[in-house]
Amino acid sequence: MNKHYLFVCIGNTCRSPMTEAFVQQLIGHRAVVKSAGITPRGGGANALAIAVMKKNYGLDISSHTTKGTDDFDLNTFDRIVVLDVQVYTYMLHKYPYIAEKLEIYEIEDPFGGTEMVYKRCAESIKIALNTMIDKN
Repeated sequence: MNKHYLFVCIGNTCRSPMTEAFVQQLIGHRAVVKSAGITPRGGGANALAIAVMKKNYGLDISSHTTKGTDDFDLNTFDRIVVLDVQVYTYMLHKYPYIAEKLEIYEIEDPFGGTEMVYKRCAESIKIALNTMIDKN
């Protein structure tokens, strides 16, 4: 049976779609991987996130559509990984029943930054994911 993962950031335009793409690349079809934001900004992935993922990793996130945590039944996920302490606090408060599924990766939000900031963010995500993959 496939594991179900949800990656959550603030707007679902940068960190969580990037993370979703990396996990899909690493795990493939052995898992169901989704991403969401606690306050989704609408539309799709941020233009710099799209550019960095394509240029540096060959991953296309241009078709990503932002979603919120309320768009999912959180009970269906085996692990819910939040990408900073603000998101962790929000998720614990709003959805206390998922506390045992929550994990936190402290990944700096690149929103509003330069392409280099997005590249550093992507590298931080890859490092965090290597730890996650090792635990599976």
